[in-house]
Amino acid sequence: MTALSARRFVDYFQPEQLKRLSSLMTPKRVQSGTNLFQDKEQADYLYFIHEGIVKIFNNTESGEEIALSLKYAGDMVGDPCTLSPPFQWSNAVTLTDALLGVIRKEELEALMLRHPDLALRFIQWLSVNQRILETKVRDLLVYGKTGALASTLIRLCNTCGRETEEGILIPTRLTNQDLANFIGATRESVNRMLSRMKRENILSMRSGRLIIHDLNRLREFCHCDGRCPGNVCVL
Repeated sequence: MTALSARRFVDYFQPEQLKRLSSLMTPKRVQSGTNLFQDKEQADYLYFIHEGIVKIFNNTESGEEIALSLKYAGDMVGDPCTLSPPFQWSNAVTLTDALLGVIRKEELEALMLRHPDLALRFIQWLSVNQRILETKVRDLLVYGKTGALASTLIRLCNTCGRETEEGILIPTRLTNQDLANFIGATRESVNRMLSRMKRENILSMRSGRLIIHDLNRLREFCHCDGRCPGNVCVL
């Protein structure tokens, strides 16, 4: 798989490279609601997700949550950068029971020194993550709350959406407050935006899960021409 089509951490690596990474992993099962790390905590470990969902977020000084991303099976969470200060820059909590592969950062650094091809793949992965963050900020600042919400819904479709007869199902249960946390909005404003989208048959809700009926209409809200690489337009 090429870097442009990669969407999960595992997609950036060859089977032999993944085998080397797996040799460093200590399996760990955790329950839903487990805090993996916190902002400003010593960044000694990385966590590969074998099963489950992990939310990455920060908190404002007033205690409000700013959701940054959702990570699924095949993703890696934690700060792998050897050039940055050895502290986490965000918080991570499991949204479901999860099976993780825990990697000591110093062991990963030693492995990359022995295998520069592995380090190159990490650089590609980090570069794309940076671009994802930049495009999220662009959508919020340039296209307003409605554009940011539309962008978040599109990214959810690309990250975990499933094609159904009704439309694209988002299997992860998300409340209006969860969506508000992704775009720095209030729950009430998200309620209004979603109500409008429901009236226009852009989306609907089934058993607490979103179904997207009109992806092109969402793209209009955030001026998306559909040309972004698939590995960038993700959550």
